[in-house]
Amino acid sequence: MIAAGGSLNNVLICDTLSCKHSSSELPMFDSLIVHWDFNPIAASLGPVQIHWYGIFWGIAFLGAEFYVRRLLASIGRRDVDVSGLIFCALVGTVVGARLGHCFFYDPSFYFAHPVKILAIWEGGMASHGGVVGFIAALAWAAPQYASGLPFLTLLDIAAIPAAFGAALIRIANFLNSEIIGSPTSG
Repeated sequence: MIAAGGSLNNVLICDTLSCKHSSSELPMFDSLIVHWDFNPIAASLGPVQIHWYGIFWGIAFLGAEFYVRRLLASIGRRDVDVSGLIFCALVGTVVGARLGHCFFYDPSFYFAHPVKILAIWEGGMASHGGVVGFIAALAWAAPQYASGLPFLTLLDIAAIPAAFGAALIRIANFLNSEIIGSPTSG
């Protein structure tokens, strides 16, 4: 679903099935209409499918490890186990995002079908739950992997890669056609 138009008073809304206006009514918009049909699967290797969403998650956390490792080295903290912190942050983010989706958006379904909470391949992750899980995981992991580093300093260090990761995930949401929008009435 993409909106295209020259002004707020004359917007053309189309989806992959139909348009609200025929091209003969508004011919000047013919070249602006975009039918979003992006394949969320980057590659298939037999039964294994590699999704763009997963690739962007990987880039986010690999980028975070690179950034955090370099930043800590620049302040003389080579003793911090960055890989351990990043792994805990990844697990906390995924678990928090999934639980956030399950308990904020459809709690009655997931209380009735608790095994479905584990079915992340069926979709459903909430960014606000991911933030809570991320912070909780870092709070749990910091004493073991970053002893002596104040927790607020660790959060400061994590802020830039977290924002970069959030931006990548939003791009992945777009590629999955999850945040394109819905048609309007005019």
